Amino acid sequence: MNYFGYVYIWYDTKYRKFIIGSHHGKIEDRYTTSTGGIHVRNIFKSRPQTMKFRVLEYNKDIDDVRATQKLEQKWLNMRPDIKNNLRYYNMTNQAGGGFDREIQLNRIRNGTHHFLGGAIQRESNKRRVKEKRHNFTSEHAKKCAIARVTSNTHHFLQSNFNKKPFRLKCSDGRIWQFDSKVDAVCSGFTASIIDKLRALGTFTYLKGTTCKKQIKFKPGDVLYYTAL
Repeated sequence: MNYFGYVYIWYDTKYRKFIIGSHHGKIEDRYTTSTGGIHVRNIFKSRPQTMKFRVLEYNKDIDDVRATQKLEQKWLNMRPDIKNNLRYYNMTNQAGGGFDREIQLNRIRNGTHHFLGGAIQRESNKRRVKEKRHNFTSEHAKKCAIARVTSNTHHFLQSNFNKKPFRLKCSDGRIWQFDSKVDAVCSGFTASIIDKLRALGTFTYLKGTTCKKQIKFKPGDVLYYTAL
């Protein structure tokens, strides 16, 4: 089959979540996805056998990455506000394409590529925090974040967004109150869960888990968020 790119969907069989993206190139390129940030990249490193792949649509018409992204956008639009849909790993509602060379060069030219680091990366992180899209889901990132909080060097400490007090109530009657997102992270809650609670108001644990300080949850437990 002759094609220039394709729109794909990955299915995480362990957590029953999806990723939609596109790649301007061939399936044989061994490309996986750039969607979902470091958390998704870690999934492909640690348990690739749980990820199932399917092509949604091929770009057979135009050898142009923008045409492939346009097809991706069509599929993203079928899932309104996909970035806040808990069944998807997508972190944005906009098509971004895969690791296409021209895309990467454009990101470098306009100063948005993560390789540039420094002030650009800090501003990018602040923007993702404000948009409730920052990803601190890996255990390594969580440990590093807590270490920076403890040493008073974490950028969250300078952010008004993260200093807002709030209360969490579990469906089993337990209640926690925190002065900030940092306070909640130090108590064992992940930053991503707090972000989802702020955005949606509730969070349901699909699998049981234990937070720091022995805060335990079982499947079906629901957290409710209240700003103070």
